[in-house]
Amino acid sequence: MVTTGSVKGILKNKQGMPIADAAVMIKEGSHEFNDMASISNAQGEFFVSGIAIPGTYVLQINHSSGTTTKEINIQSPDTVIIINL
Repeated sequence: MVTTGSVKGILKNKQGMPIADAAVMIKEGSHEFNDMASISNAQGEFFVSGIAIPGTYVLQINHSSGTTTKEINIQSPDTVIIINL
C-alpha cells in the first residue's frame, strides 16, 4: 500500500556546518510526483511533503559549491535524513 508523507532533510558541508539557501528538487523516483522543491533554511533544513511512501527518489541539490544528486530511500512517513555534501 502506498501512502503519502513528508521528508525532512538536513544539508551539511564537510565540516558539519549547515548549508543554507540550497534548492532541493526531486529529480526522479519510483512513483509519479509533481514538481516538488524546497529551499534549505539557515539550519540547513528542507521539507518535501506529499510524496508517495515507500519509495526511492533522486534529489538534485543546487548549492553554492555546485549541483549534487543523492538517492534516498524513504520507508516511513515523516522521515528525517541528513545529507553530507
